[in-house]
Amino acid sequence: SVIQSKQYADNKEEYRALNYDFYDLPINKPFIEQVLQESLQYYKGLADENPDAYDPSLAKTYNVAGMFYTQICEKLKAEMNYKEAIDIKERLVSREKAIKPDIAASYSSLSQHYTAFSQYEKAEKYALQAIDIYTTVSKETGAFDTDLARTHLTFANLYVKAGKYKEAEENYMKSILLYIKL
Repeated sequence: SVIQSKQYADNKEEYRALNYDFYDLPINKPFIEQVLQESLQYYKGLADENPDAYDPSLAKTYNVAGMFYTQICEKLKAEMNYKEAIDIKERLVSREKAIKPDIAASYSSLSQHYTAFSQYEKAEKYALQAIDIYTTVSKETGAFDTDLARTHLTFANLYVKAGKYKEAEENYMKSILLYIKL
């Protein structure tokens, strides 16, 4: 068929016909959860033997698990995994300041989680923490402007959902200006 030989869709119907609408496809949640749990057990074992080497990987795996549980609406499991990631990263940052952006990434993910569950005050708290860290790191190193721009965009989306349109517009503008600067 003509549609199947195309690489790009011209409209929504062609997009769906090309099967690019992955969000409508069923996923095997138990399998994904099993893989995540096995990954967590693996990194926990490695981190027990050598925390300096493997705690960062364990924290990232907790963060990925948090995102997965947020996407499948397992609120409490998501929060538990995000908090485990943040606890590890906060412990690590006392020894290695380069971990700060990793904490900001977890704060941003947790903010998106709370936004998804309409808990805007909690979402705002974590978005502000992420922005503070990315701003500080950006001033110190000139790096992480992309992450700061993305977090302002996340913050803007939070404010739209919370009905705070002035704050949303301010964060959209900050995000756009950072992206233009890049």
